Amino acid sequence: MRQWQDRAANRSRRIGIFFAMGTLETVSSLRDGVKLLAEHGYSVDIFLSGNPAYPRPQFDDKMISVVSDKAAVFTHAKVALPNWTFGRGLTLYSWFVLRLYGSFWRNIVFKPRLRSRHSQSRYSCLIGIDQEAIADTARYANYLKVPFIYWSLELRFTGQCGTEEEKSLKEKDIRYSRQAAFAIIQDEWRKEALINENGVDAARIMIVPNAPMGNAHRDRNNFLQKRWNIPLGKKVIICAGTLAWWAMSKEIVKAANNWPDDFMLVMHSRRKPDMYGAKYESEIMSLANPMKVIVSFDQFTASEYHQMLDSADVGIAFYSYTSPYTSAGIDMNMKIMGLSSGKIADYLQHGLPVIVNEVTGPKELITDYQCGVAVPHADRIAEALSHIFHDYDTFSAHACKCFNERLELSSHFKKVIQKIGSLRCNSPTA
Repeated sequence: MRQWQDRAANRSRRIGIFFAMGTLETVSSLRDGVKLLAEHGYSVDIFLSGNPAYPRPQFDDKMISVVSDKAAVFTHAKVALPNWTFGRGLTLYSWFVLRLYGSFWRNIVFKPRLRSRHSQSRYSCLIGIDQEAIADTARYANYLKVPFIYWSLELRFTGQCGTEEEKSLKEKDIRYSRQAAFAIIQDEWRKEALINENGVDAARIMIVPNAPMGNAHRDRNNFLQKRWNIPLGKKVIICAGTLAWWAMSKEIVKAANNWPDDFMLVMHSRRKPDMYGAKYESEIMSLANPMKVIVSFDQFTASEYHQMLDSADVGIAFYSYTSPYTSAGIDMNMKIMGLSSGKIADYLQHGLPVIVNEVTGPKELITDYQCGVAVPHADRIAEALSHIFHDYDTFSAHACKCFNERLELSSHFKKVIQKIGSLRCNSPTA
């Protein structure tokens, strides 16, 4: 009843969310945070950079609209090349879309449209996701004379910026995160990093784990078994997300090739194969023993994704922070994983015991609740699986307890909604 009262009270209020990526459907906290805002009476306008490699966000609530998926909304975005380029000329095409055409379109077309929407139903605030969107969000907020919020999903560190463009982007990240009405980040580990790296006032940081809403449950089905003809006697081990070096996909597949015959690993990528990861994905496919490993690029809906997790027995989430792409050789965003892993939260919500490697956050969470096993490397996964299945029901019950007590989104996000309700519509310094 309270939510419907909120909806009636806020029916003329609107929130704009700016996300310069195409992955919204796969980010638990952001996707369900949008739903919670709508449940509390806010019309939510979403502006993102579309990418055909990822599923387009789908919301049943009429209070939620994907207003634009044009990359040109942003000065910095991940641009997907159209088919007619045949995968060539990314830098030139990106420059044209974001800088030449984009600059004209943002100022002549998009900003007047944004103001028109604002005049019809005022924006209470704008929310910018990560450093790729925060500068544009701040400028749009200043244009409309409304506050803006900085929501950090990925941490970027000055010491890891190798190019001038990366350094410029980081400077904007620091400047606008300090000017935001408040910031959102996933946990105390990453909050401390944001304070030290960006100089954000600790009193203006709110913690929201990257997790879905709704209580944990264990509700088995045979979704994966039917889809891939997996014998019902086999234990299904799921590793969802992205096939990438930082997800240690190769190491996990190599280890699975030597598992006992009663285990089957399903590597499910949230992204369709594309030219950016084609080489690595091909290597994964060639490494996988089809009798032990299934590699899936199926673009599941949110409902199908949840069915997939219900049909699994154990979840795996590994993260490597030894990066070949940073000058320091360490990816601090991965090293300080904290509670930013969406797939760990998804596993736990479905009562799946979880096997993690030893990175900050997952190791402490899994160990504290005894809802899985932390291992030093992939070769120890089989040993961990044996330990889990020796007392599976206890591990599964602990997984549900861990999710409900530490991660469930609603209990954390209500503080954000209350804070938004207290904001005044005045101009931020942008």
